[in-house]
Amino acid sequence: DKVRNRMMAACRLHMKKSNNMQNIASRHSEDIGIKVALGVLVMLLIFGVLEPVIIDQSPELGLEFIDAQVKHRPELWSNATWPPDVREQVLIWADGLLKGTTGAKELLYLDIQQKLFCDSLSDGSSMPCTMDP
Repeated sequence: DKVRNRMMAACRLHMKKSNNMQNIASRHSEDIGIKVALGVLVMLLIFGVLEPVIIDQSPELGLEFIDAQVKHRPELWSNATWPPDVREQVLIWADGLLKGTTGAKELLYLDIQQKLFCDSLSDGSSMPCTMDP
């Protein structure tokens, strides 16, 4: 009877260590779990590194548009005053710039195509940069 119990214990131990279907399935599911976890970590790392940085360039693009408008339409400059459509574009641009950003900002100086639009920094001889139409 003792021999039988020892033989059964040895057989059970041998069966647990051997490659039976239960052990193979268990190892296989552990391998898949580890591969999935590593794949998720790699994807998180890649998306963290390759995520594009969004930079709002609309103020610069708006100013470039106004500059190009003045540059390509010299007939607007028949007199010394600013044409109404350019003034309107500048007011829209400045209003969007000041309202679209955080913090207190103020337009102090602006020239377009080397022509002074407003100057709040001077002694008052030129037009101040108030956004009143």
